[in-house]
Amino acid sequence: MMKLKLIAVILALVGLVSLLLGGTYLSVAIAVICVGVASPISIDLTLRWIDKDASRVDRCLCIMIWSVFPLIMGISTLQDVNILDVPLGATIDSSQVGDVGYYISFMSTLSIILATIAPWSPPKHDDED
Repeated sequence: MMKLKLIAVILALVGLVSLLLGGTYLSVAIAVICVGVASPISIDLTLRWIDKDASRVDRCLCIMIWSVFPLIMGISTLQDVNILDVPLGATIDSSQVGDVGYYISFMSTLSIILATIAPWSPPKHDDED
C-alpha cells in the first residue's frame, strides 16, 4: 500500500514539474499522461481505505467508472492544445500552457491529497504473542 502511495504522489509531482519546466508539446503530453495514471491509483487507494469490505470486483468496477472522468478530461485538454497536429518538439504558446495548467494542477493536487489521506497500516502479525 505504501508503494502505491509513493507511486501516485511521484507521478502527480512529475506531471506538475514537467509542465512547469518544459516548454514543448512533449512536456505537456508527459504531464497529462502522468496525471492520468496517478488519478486511478489514488482513487484505488482511497476506495481501499473507505470500503475495506468490498470485493475486488466491486472496487475494480468503481475504479474503472471513476477513472473515465480524468481520462476524458485529459484527452479533451490535449485536443484543445491540438497536440496531434504539431510536432512534439515544437515550443508551446504560453496561453495554451495556461489551459492545460488548470487540468494538471487540479488533478495532480487531487491525486496527491487522495493518496496521502489514505492511512497506511503496517502488516499485523497475529501469530506472534
